[in-house]
Amino acid sequence: MSKGYAAYQAQQRMQDEIDNKKRDLADRYVNALKRSDKDVMIEVLKELDRWNRKAIKDGEPYKVINLENSIGSRMRLGIRKIPKAQRGQAMNIYNEWK
Repeated sequence: MSKGYAAYQAQQRMQDEIDNKKRDLADRYVNALKRSDKDVMIEVLKELDRWNRKAIKDGEPYKVINLENSIGSRMRLGIRKIPKAQRGQAMNIYNEWK
């Protein structure tokens, strides 16, 4: 049982690494897109390409990252994601910080 749990933990650590990398790349890309900073956008895409090429070269296709859905979800207006009961408060906070 302990070997099985160790394997589970190793798999979780690997998946966390992939998720963190995906989140980081998507956040950086969307922030650059909102600032119209094409240089950063290109650098993020190059970093993504290097990551994916290394994953394929190392025979680890499960590590390949596709940012299309992550970027799309970050670009949609987020008001509908906020529970109805909290939307007024969220809009007040948004208006104070903009």
